[in-house]
Amino acid sequence: MAESTRPPAWLPVIEDVVQAHFRRPPSLSELATVVDRSPSQIVRAFRRWRGISLGSFARRLRAEHARRALLETNASLSEISLEAGYSDQSHMTRELSLYLGCTPGRLRRARRKKGRSPF
Repeated sequence: MAESTRPPAWLPVIEDVVQAHFRRPPSLSELATVVDRSPSQIVRAFRRWRGISLGSFARRLRAEHARRALLETNASLSEISLEAGYSDQSHMTRELSLYLGCTPGRLRRARRKKGRSPF
């Protein structure tokens, strides 16, 4: 069988579902049911066509939501972490440190100091 040159038609459905529920992403089994595919098909196709794992995609969405909230609101770090779907503030700090290379506090201080994001 020849290898496809286009992503499967169901891949955007997976992305839409994860984006809509990024705070608490559905399980791989739940996603498989939505698109009537096996979990392994979803994992392989997502990595092949998007270049990252499905879990990394979901974590990136959550981190991006938290980053925007840090830059655009005055909500506390605890409030932002819970609203973004993290288990607590330290969980958000670890994830954002990995994703952005800086802590939430440092990001917010840079915004206040310069009036804009360093990123």
